Amino acid sequence: TPPGHEKPYDGIQQLAGLVTDEMYRWRDDVAANAEPRPYLPRLEPEVDEVMQKHNIHLPADPYWWDVVDKLFDAGESHMAIIAQRHAVPTLSDAITASRRPQIQNLLKETAVGFSTETVINAFERMVTSAIREFPILSSVTQFDVSSRICSLDLMDVCPQGDEMADRQTAIMYMLSRHVMVRNWWTGKESIEFMPEKYREYHEIKLQDVSETPKRLCYDEFHRTSNSYSVRAQLIRDVREGRKRGVQILLSSQLLDDFDDDMIDLATGIWVLGSAISDQAVDN
Repeated sequence: TPPGHEKPYDGIQQLAGLVTDEMYRWRDDVAANAEPRPYLPRLEPEVDEVMQKHNIHLPADPYWWDVVDKLFDAGESHMAIIAQRHAVPTLSDAITASRRPQIQNLLKETAVGFSTETVINAFERMVTSAIREFPILSSVTQFDVSSRICSLDLMDVCPQGDEMADRQTAIMYMLSRHVMVRNWWTGKESIEFMPEKYREYHEIKLQDVSETPKRLCYDEFHRTSNSYSVRAQLIRDVREGRKRGVQILLSSQLLDDFDDDMIDLATGIWVLGSAISDQAVDN
């Protein structure tokens, strides 16, 4: 989405979906004409150490997917997750995927607004810019949350001011949400799409998540006032969270910091402190 715009260019959403599918097909180890990432020793010393501990032997010219399967078979699920981070696509793969003939032929004549730039060129331009501006999004995942209680301080990465600052704030809020609670929204209906050998592992994990009370809290919520995507995602979380046992808590200083839909969907409203005006209390 361009800075200052609430919605992406026409065709971007369709292109992003096609590109995502192509990225994962391209980096698969069984799909036709795929190019899985080759395994590189010493890139993850912990993975190498565990493989040596279990005396794991890899095939000639192994891929990271081979490492994932071998570690999982050895009961080292966490190390398998770390290895899989190198097997799946990264953001730079999106540019390569967008140039595939089947995608080019579908959207090559779709222009952005009234300009001569095509939607594919705009997509490549914005992804290239994101790789440069947000290195945290472009490399292999290094950060993970495994504890049941987690707090992230976003003050230093969520500026306020111009349109570029608002976009960075939106990205960091959405990234933090994904890192902490992405498993909350995965249902058991996803199991049938998983490789059979991994289904029991994920079924146990999903059962644990579904039975655990979950709460997602946003403090200083006024920082998202210009982030349409964050607020739209939050409203969806509130609407769908009840059936997944998710509670949403929002905290800010003014009633106007919350959208009308958020207030209408709230199951409880607390007014704390005496600094609030009488008019705000009446509202």
